[in-house]
Amino acid sequence: RYAYNVSPASDGSPFDAVVVVTDSTGDTPGLHAPDGLLAHLAAHTGRVLLAVVPSWLPLPAPLGGPDFSSYTADECSWLLQDLSDVRLEAPTEEREEAIQNGGAHYAESLPVEYQPSADYQRLFQSALDASAARIARAVGAVTETVLAERGGEGRPPVLVSLARAGTPVGVLMRRWALARHGVELPHHALSIVRGRGIDTTALRWLAAHHNPADVVFVDGWTGKGAITRELAEALAPHPEFD
Repeated sequence: RYAYNVSPASDGSPFDAVVVVTDSTGDTPGLHAPDGLLAHLAAHTGRVLLAVVPSWLPLPAPLGGPDFSSYTADECSWLLQDLSDVRLEAPTEEREEAIQNGGAHYAESLPVEYQPSADYQRLFQSALDASAARIARAVGAVTETVLAERGGEGRPPVLVSLARAGTPVGVLMRRWALARHGVELPHHALSIVRGRGIDTTALRWLAAHHNPADVVFVDGWTGKGAITRELAEALAPHPEFD
């Protein structure tokens, strides 16, 4: 990294300021190091101003089933990074101790997910049989509301589920719209983490492929509203998604 012809003006007076313009890829620790370019420029002026412009980076392609998901690729595309080769699971005791001691964030690891036993699957099927009609009515009511409020101007709404809890809800909403109205709703899933924010690369992908005004965020677990607040804060710098 070099700068040429940086010397006092012809009358011997120093520059009022030196402005360095670089892209975000070039804004490295070396630029700010004691022997870096900024430090060398500071010897010639009392003010060094650094302007960093965003670098252009290609957007990664969405992931999809059957390789990445049990859902088919048309039912949900995942705006995530594949970390299946990284060891993320940890025993519950280790996770809880690290989180309680402040040494780790809950999103930095996952609980060990065992294959469900036959008894567990029977219990799941029993619970599904008992609640299927109620869930269907709820999914229908939500989907019809979204279609009524956001389905104008000839453009279908774009469902964006908050992984993971929102994804099955988004899939069911997409199935309802297709079965009842013959409308295929685009459906994607992205990551948002309490205390960490939303995946801004995923937002860039959405803005590049859809009208942000058509996006409807879907979640399946509201709890005490922590993720709702996180989503509102994360989208504040992106009013195009309002």
